[in-house]
Amino acid sequence: MKDFYSSMMGNTILKIDLIENGKYPVYSATAKDKYFGYVNTATVILKREDLVIPARGNSIGYVKIVKVKSSTTQTTIACKKISNKILSKFIFYFLIGNKQEIFKFDNTAIPQFTVEDANSINILFPPLPEQIQIADYLDKKCNEIDETKGTIKKEITILKESTIKT
Repeated sequence: MKDFYSSMMGNTILKIDLIENGKYPVYSATAKDKYFGYVNTATVILKREDLVIPARGNSIGYVKIVKVKSSTTQTTIACKKISNKILSKFIFYFLIGNKQEIFKFDNTAIPQFTVEDANSINILFPPLPEQIQIADYLDKKCNEIDETKGTIKKEITILKESTIKT
């Protein structure tokens, strides 16, 4: 990983530092791909294609790929892309697909994954054109799965409503 990304801990940002609308959305250590809030200044600025790895607690291993210029909190590892030999979307799928093996952590009160742990991840990767094909294929399949899940949720809602009426 260290050959493709420069990794560091995120900014120390407290809840009281956050504003509703600001210059930079802020990622925190959560399982979901959502922002914690916004700030106008930050020492760690991420750009599109960088990665965020939650580093503490139960959200370790829920990697996020940065879509817009943003920042991140001290509970995450900011991974700034430094190589054009790798497609971040491919690495994203590689990391989440191998989550059980890569993101092992100790059983302390607050589990942690460190920058050193991130830097030592061994990445197997094909040539860039194949990375693009693999990532595109996985994007398509994930979208199909999301659509199926949405359809099932709607059908469950309809079924629940019809049983309530009867």
